[in-house]
Amino acid sequence: MMCSQHLMTIITMPAFMHAAAFEAATVDNSQGLKQAPDTVVEEAGITITSVGVEIACFCVAFAMIRFLSKAHSSKGTPMRQAGKKLCETTPEPATTLQAWRSHKRTGPIRGQELQHWADRVIATEPKAFVEEFIGHFVETSLPDDALRDGVSTLMDVAEKAGQAEIVEAVMEAAKERLGVVVDQGHAHRSRLSAHATCGSEHRVEELLRQEREQAADGTVAVSSLAVVVRGYLKAGKIQGAISQLREMVRLGHKIPPRAMSELFAAAAKAGIVKETYTSLGGQLQVPEDAVVALLDFAFQSEDFAFARDVEQLAKDQGTALKQEAFEAMLKLYVKVDDGKAIEIFQRMLSAEFVPCEGLCRYLMARCADSQNVRLAESVAEHLRGRQEMSLACYKTLMKVYAFNGRYAKACELYDEIKQHGLEPDAVMYGSVVKFAAKAGRTDLVHELAEKLEGGCIRNYMWLIRSAGQEGDVERAVRTFRQLQSTQPELVDVMAYNVTIDACASNNNMALAQQLLEEMRQVYPMNKFTYNTMMKGHCAVGDLDSARRSLQEMEESGITPDVASFSCLLSGAAKQLDYKETLRIIAEFDRRKLPLDSYVVSTMMQLSRKLPDARDAYKVLSILDRPDVHIFEDEVVFNTVLDACIYRRDYKRLSRAIDGYPSSKVRASVRTYGLLIKCCAILRRTQGCWNFWDEMVDRRGIIPNDVTLGCMIDALVEAKRVEDALALFRDWKTKVTCDTIIYSTLIKGFASIGDADRAMALFQDMRTDGVQLNHIVFTALINAHAKNGLMKRAEQLMEEMEKEGCKPNAITYSSMIRGHCVRGDLSSALQVFQQMVDCGFRADAVIFNTLLDGCVQHRNFELADELLLKMKNAKVAPSNFTLSILVKMWSKRGDLDKAFEVVRSALKDSTGPKVDAQVGACIVGACIHNRAPERALEIFEEMKTWPSFDGPDNNTYSALISGLPRLGYLRKAVELTDEACVRLNTNPGQDKRLLAPNALAQLFRALRNERLLQELGPRLAAKLRKAGMGVDDKWLAQ
Repeated sequence: MMCSQHLMTIITMPAFMHAAAFEAATVDNSQGLKQAPDTVVEEAGITITSVGVEIACFCVAFAMIRFLSKAHSSKGTPMRQAGKKLCETTPEPATTLQAWRSHKRTGPIRGQELQHWADRVIATEPKAFVEEFIGHFVETSLPDDALRDGVSTLMDVAEKAGQAEIVEAVMEAAKERLGVVVDQGHAHRSRLSAHATCGSEHRVEELLRQEREQAADGTVAVSSLAVVVRGYLKAGKIQGAISQLREMVRLGHKIPPRAMSELFAAAAKAGIVKETYTSLGGQLQVPEDAVVALLDFAFQSEDFAFARDVEQLAKDQGTALKQEAFEAMLKLYVKVDDGKAIEIFQRMLSAEFVPCEGLCRYLMARCADSQNVRLAESVAEHLRGRQEMSLACYKTLMKVYAFNGRYAKACELYDEIKQHGLEPDAVMYGSVVKFAAKAGRTDLVHELAEKLEGGCIRNYMWLIRSAGQEGDVERAVRTFRQLQSTQPELVDVMAYNVTIDACASNNNMALAQQLLEEMRQVYPMNKFTYNTMMKGHCAVGDLDSARRSLQEMEESGITPDVASFSCLLSGAAKQLDYKETLRIIAEFDRRKLPLDSYVVSTMMQLSRKLPDARDAYKVLSILDRPDVHIFEDEVVFNTVLDACIYRRDYKRLSRAIDGYPSSKVRASVRTYGLLIKCCAILRRTQGCWNFWDEMVDRRGIIPNDVTLGCMIDALVEAKRVEDALALFRDWKTKVTCDTIIYSTLIKGFASIGDADRAMALFQDMRTDGVQLNHIVFTALINAHAKNGLMKRAEQLMEEMEKEGCKPNAITYSSMIRGHCVRGDLSSALQVFQQMVDCGFRADAVIFNTLLDGCVQHRNFELADELLLKMKNAKVAPSNFTLSILVKMWSKRGDLDKAFEVVRSALKDSTGPKVDAQVGACIVGACIHNRAPERALEIFEEMKTWPSFDGPDNNTYSALISGLPRLGYLRKAVELTDEACVRLNTNPGQDKRLLAPNALAQLFRALRNERLLQELGPRLAAKLRKAGMGVDDKWLAQ
């Protein structure tokens, strides 16, 4: 048998050696070592030879074993029992307990072996635990020290399992049956550990209290606290563990790093990492491994603010960052382009940590999505320094450049690849052709054309497409003809289609039609051919030819698809034929074709361009369909937001905003700007802040000047100018603040009548070197004009012209408004004439300013002249014009004329829209003319007007203050109740408050009519609940 054993060793040795060789090869590969193809082939040959040797050895060995077996048999060696198979083994015991009983017969069990069996038995047969193991010790003769160690092992197993009763039973049995008395300190810690592990906080506190009472210094030993912490963590009692860790610190003990690591590991398992971290409040030292766990959590949850907090805590506590910590932060911050990832990458290298190629490629790949070109270039430069810039890395970096539209840089990478002697694959060649065409690198396109000529048809497709994208139809056709002449067997339907598309995409429909006729002679047209022709016809505005192509497609037996009708839809939208687009949408429905992202985007763009607002709202109604999904991708979502903002479609804007949090849309900085603008329109200032915080704090996105401008404008519109200024100062050094942002802030101070602070901002602009233009000067002039400070406004006008900034119509409008505020209509008309003499055409804003001044100062004759001039100049009135006209007829005592203005506007689909301001004016006109019944009638009617954004708080305030004077006191109270509910029904919307003076008049009327005691307290409570201010003096009898 000795010979057979040696032979089996020989058999197994080659396999072991090959396994070692494979492991070594794997290690080499992980270090970035590359083998030449010839080497791989040689190794493959060696491997095949080795396998043949192994097979031969196995056959020889097997024959020798059979020979030796027979030899032993012939010498009388007893053979195995007949019927028993060679591989048959003794069956395993049915239970763990049976297995233990079988095993303990081999002799005394101690050490690791004892712990192994104790762990198994206590998990399955806890009731038998004490008898089985203490009984085993009784049956065997072990020295005293071995018995003590054995009892200690059993207690450790029981306490870790949280079996406090078994701990007690082991100690009692050990004393009675073995004569082993457990040390009191050990017994106490075991009890603590067992009760903590099973989560019995009450029992743990009782044991700790006993320890304090017995201790000379009245404190608990650090070892006791440590076992409690470990037990609580096993039981998931995170807060209990934190309490004991704090007690350790209070007593002056140093917390073991392992305890903190275990704490956050348990918190991660329970899903409360952030809560646990917050509850610590930076009071406990966080070790390196715990920092890694926390930063990994931040990466997984994309919580940038949390990552910054953890990093700062590690810095404050002097905790060094491990390589895994740097990697977690890199994988998080690579998702945004804010410079933080580059900083971390450089710090990682400075700490002498070397990122592997896999991590480097991961970072570069993510840079494509976040457009973080700087980080991708830094990583690539690092790999170049290590001479590990492989072809795969070049591909990844090329993708980053392409995603950012930097096609020239992508082409430069191809030049670098050639310099290093690397050979791109077919996919890379195709990509470089596209990039070269988009970058205008015709030299590179021609160079690659020579490389791609011949062979695969796909090469020709790339060349033809690149020529078409470059706008070079002649070259596209020439390449196709070259294919026809050199390799006619490769010419197929796809080759024709690509060439036709290059012609149609560049509006050369004559050449496209010529190729089409040529194709008909050889191949039947397919769906792509027809769609390409339709797209070309629509691009040149020939919708009739596109429809003929569609008809021909169906006659040939090909069913049109979504792309087919999308071409028609795009053509109709370009011609602003909204009725035709609706007919095409109906055709989508008839054929049960889905309305995809392209269709929705096309309709949104159409709604913006239509001259008739009512037609635009009909187009927007497509968003109400259940089969239209606006949250499928960011592009569609942005077009929807943009269209609804432009048309002030409050209902659909609100629905889009409310649906965003649960959608799949991953907002970019542009999307956040739109979301903030939406909330501003909907008067949801807190919503603006929520989106801002999500962008900056949670996702770590740095706003651009447009998004910052949107946020500042939202705050200014909400009359929160101080908040806007604070935000501006916070971001002034991080984001380029242009003249628009400064103008918005100046406008904000103008709105609150603070011309001095508006001037202070103007001086800041000069100091910071911000370009001054007519927008800034106009905003500043308006700030002074609104307050009647015309002398300073005129000085600014002169200064504006000295700076080379020409005033525009809005500038003149501000000057006119200032004179009107002062009641100087003569000077206002002089400025108006000066503006006309300078060649400016008076628009609705100018006329409105003059009209408003005339109405304010009751110069109705001049107002009539201006209205006539406005009509003759064909200046379309705005909704503000409507409100001025209503007020004018109200002051002239002609309420019927005021109503006629509103009724006419409601009927005119092409005129200005009746908004909440107009509604408030007509109600105010009724009150002013002592017609409460008409006021209440029109008030109820306006609730039914389509797309009406009222009644607003001004309308309610006019009724609440006016009705009591006209004998409708209880109706005013009823409307106050209604306002408390109606004005604040939309979640997240800013509180729309009733005018304080209107409420003061209402309570005064209640007091005068002796109804204050009956109605006052209940009304005040309701107002306060709705967020309205109620002065206690109003309730005084």
